[in-house]
Amino acid sequence: MNSNNEITVLVDIGLEELLDILKKHNFIKINEYIMKDIYLLKKEMFESLEKNNILTVLNSSIIIRSIIMKHKEFKFITYKHKEYNSDLEIINQQKIECEIKSIEEAKELFAALGYDELIKIETLLKIYSNNIVDLVLQQVGDKILIEIEENDKNKIADLKKIVKELNIPIKDDNYFVKKAEIVIKEKFDF
Repeated sequence: MNSNNEITVLVDIGLEELLDILKKHNFIKINEYIMKDIYLLKKEMFESLEKNNILTVLNSSIIIRSIIMKHKEFKFITYKHKEYNSDLEIINQQKIECEIKSIEEAKELFAALGYDELIKIETLLKIYSNNIVDLVLQQVGDKILIEIEENDKNKIADLKKIVKELNIPIKDDNYFVKKAEIVIKEKFDF
């Protein structure tokens, strides 16, 4: 299982204002692609889908993922496991991915294993860099999130500092937003 950590913030301003901030800090767009995720959950887990249990549900989910670039599409089955501290900050995150040929066949396989569709998320991702740090802008509907991954030079505390130094307004001072949690809360009216 690959292990890495990241911060993800929910931006509290519009896209144009955010792009102005990034431009002032010499960020340029270096890539763009679409990611389509289908979250699957064991049928019996739907009964425990409650506001206080969303993180447990997400740790039990399987993701069938499609990444669509200009001339190529990649398809995966993905499993993510995240560990949280008492403040619900991600302290460890692991991921396993297996490339597949067919989204439909993967859905059929997991249906046969007792999984149902929980949510679908389509995300437009734009990667911006200023040669110091890469930011991944994630547009999900009318929401904009920014994800920054740890690397050899920047750990979680450094990433938080970078967001603060850029003066990007973020919602609720939360550096560990989970877009799937947002979508689940909206879908199930939590």
